[in-house]
Amino acid sequence: MRAFLALFSSLVLGGILSAQIFINEDFSSASGATPPAGWSTQLAVGSDPGLNWQFSNPGNRPILAPLSAPVAIADSDYLGLFTDVVAQMDSPTFDASGPGPIFLEWDQWHSFFPNSVVNVYVSDGVTMTLIYSNSIGTAPNDHQAFDITVAANNSPNAFVRFEYVANFDFWWQVDNVFVYTPQPLLYPGTGEDLILGSSVNFAPLTGGILFDHKDVVPGDFITVHFESPNGDFIGLNISLLATLFDSSGPGVAEVSPLVFPGIYANFLPPPFGTQSILGSGNLAVVGVEALLPPGGVSLSFIWPPALPADSLLLQALVTGNSTANGFFATTAGHVFEE
Repeated sequence: MRAFLALFSSLVLGGILSAQIFINEDFSSASGATPPAGWSTQLAVGSDPGLNWQFSNPGNRPILAPLSAPVAIADSDYLGLFTDVVAQMDSPTFDASGPGPIFLEWDQWHSFFPNSVVNVYVSDGVTMTLIYSNSIGTAPNDHQAFDITVAANNSPNAFVRFEYVANFDFWWQVDNVFVYTPQPLLYPGTGEDLILGSSVNFAPLTGGILFDHKDVVPGDFITVHFESPNGDFIGLNISLLATLFDSSGPGVAEVSPLVFPGIYANFLPPPFGTQSILGSGNLAVVGVEALLPPGGVSLSFIWPPALPADSLLLQALVTGNSTANGFFATTAGHVFEE
């Protein structure tokens, strides 16, 4: 078990979970003053078309990773004109009426001079909501990410606007615009003779072989119980894994579909990193392995008045060569959300 935990904790895999992607734009199909299909640009203030958004970097500005040419650039400086400009770039519309949160990410470089301001809005088709503004410049490899669920307002015609306000004030580069909704994870286990049940305030246990979700409030009395009902895993090493996460975020990732299928964990600093709160994770430090007894193992606790996140994922795990993969088996996860 200790060797398993060491290998388990050594895998740190990043990236966005399986997602519904609305916009994934790197501007590789844009050229000159022509944006990608579905995008549009306009000058709200100013008349010289050279002040509008461009895609071939006419001022020959440096472009640094993670941005890569071509980028969208509004450059008020390269024409050498002391002229007010408000250049706007609108994304294609997307349908925000489905379930789940919606996130917006992009990379940028706001090269600042005294008067330039950059704004990012999200429109529901009626109301334009400012979600980001910068008037002091950014690093050349700046990344921004926002939950735009409220601003998109369940609209079937939502869109994003990038607005550059300046007067002979250097430039703003934008690249890698990403709008997406993470697909909900149901946290399936390995589907073997290991089940997890849970209850709130002494109700009957539910879950079993299936994922379960329970709403909780501070003071609720929570019980979890896991067992091997057919006895296949009696005497194997056990752990109960716990992960705090925010329900508005992308959830808890599967560690590795190839190496550790059916295990979900965050490799983050405390308190958000996955912990073994019952079993070998804490007994192994004194040289003792916790084993699964006949009838299983139970744990009860009271939901506290304040946690650093609103959700807790619990998942039980056993290790041993009698499992299907000869290594480990897991239950489906249970999520408790305040």
